[in-house]
Amino acid sequence: MNCREFSEIADSYLSDELLVETNHDLFHHLEQCGDCRGELNIRRQVRTKLRSAIINAEESTINAIFANKLKANLREQTKQNSIFKLRNLSFGLAGFATIFLIIFGVFTYQNSSQNIAIWQKLSDEAVETHKECALEHKEEWLKNASVNSVEKTNFKEQILKPLKVKYNENIDLMDIHECSFHGKKYRHYVLKSGEHVVSYLQNETDNAIPTKLDANNDKIMSQPREKFQLASFNGKMNPIFIISDMTEAENLNLARMIQNSPSI
Repeated sequence: MNCREFSEIADSYLSDELLVETNHDLFHHLEQCGDCRGELNIRRQVRTKLRSAIINAEESTINAIFANKLKANLREQTKQNSIFKLRNLSFGLAGFATIFLIIFGVFTYQNSSQNIAIWQKLSDEAVETHKECALEHKEEWLKNASVNSVEKTNFKEQILKPLKVKYNENIDLMDIHECSFHGKKYRHYVLKSGEHVVSYLQNETDNAIPTKLDANNDKIMSQPREKFQLASFNGKMNPIFIISDMTEAENLNLARMIQNSPSI
């Protein structure tokens, strides 16, 4: 893949519309091309700002006074019309359908905005946990890498071993422990990928997070945070975050491998 080809499909990638094979080609190109990585970050920022502007725009919300007045007028007109007149009955049903669509539209906009706020908050906390735990105590986790436990053995067999066999991934487990941050509990798997420290955080407090506005929970949300890359998705029971200082393509690729593991 060259830069021109990347530019043509960048928006499709950000919308999660590409085939797996095309994604792999794109990741490989991003690893080699700093200009395209920069372009991708700019496009992502523009899309985020546009989405926020649309959601918060006055045109996207319905005036509460108008909605109440419309509802009252339709209810009054329905009472006055004869129940035996098919035309008036149809109008009444159409009126209620209109109200339902209005209310549903308002709820959808509010729910999308709320979901984004929840995801942003959890993501910020996950990055802080990576910095304060995985990185600040790196030497401690390196020492613990040789200490085995039942949980570590199971994780290596069920998660890491299939990754190494299927993807030839150079990744090891240093430590597993529980973290608590701002009232949120995380199962923290501290990994080592080459020279990079990777946090695999499983949120044990919340049951689900919105990874996309369309609520496609099998999708992965990827976003740069400070000097780190963060990818998140819903596991079978809990939200999962992958944070590292690898490139976006490398971090996202690792998140996809973990997501596709049968034990996740």
